[in-house]
This record gives sequence, structure tokens and C-alpha cells, in this order.
Amino acid sequence: MIAKIHRFTTNLFNRVFRKSKRIHINGFTFAVSPVWKGRNPRFAVVVGKKVSKKAVERNRLRRQIYEIFRGNLVGKIVDKNVIFIYKGAVKFTDRQKLIRACQILVQKLNNNK
Repeated sequence: MIAKIHRFTTNLFNRVFRKSKRIHINGFTFAVSPVWKGRNPRFAVVVGKKVSKKAVERNRLRRQIYEIFRGNLVGKIVDKNVIFIYKGAVKFTDRQKLIRACQILVQKLNNNK
């Protein structure tokens, strides 16, 4: 699980989700927005109901994605809030695709500084 300082509150999530820029990488969608002054970068994962009707399966998938984020995004992105939107367009059986998408996202965000 991601540390509490890197998780969204409901109010902050809604604000960031509305005002974010969408970045599509390898079939995955990331909603990215700048961090407000004095705050830590925040990360969230959204798994749609179309992926699975069962909450157990959606939550398991969400926890697996958080684990990938913890190793590949947290600490490498310091000035952006990131929301990962998974709609099931790309099957999640290959974790390497998501890891590669995270690496590309870090490169894009660090090059835009």
C-alpha cells in the first residue's frame, strides 16, 4: 500500500480528476495534474466496473497496481498528482506493460520540467 501522505482524500481526488490532463501510454490512461504548494504528490488507482462486476476482483487488481506504483512512481515523481484509470482495454496479465508505461510516464513528466 502507498503511504498515507501519498493517498488522496475524496475532496482532493474529485478536484484533481476534473482538472487533470489525460496521458495515454500503451493503452493505459493516466490523469496528471500539478501538486499544490506545500503538498506531497498523490497517487490513486481507479478500476472500472466494466473490468469486473465483482468488487473482490477489482480490489485485488487495484492493490496489484498500487504495488507496481510504489516501486516505479512514488519517489520518482515529485511535482505531479497521478490518477491511473484502468478500464480493461489492455489485459492486466502482463505486468511488464504497466511497468514500462510507468517508466515512460516518469520520463515524460521529468522532461517537461
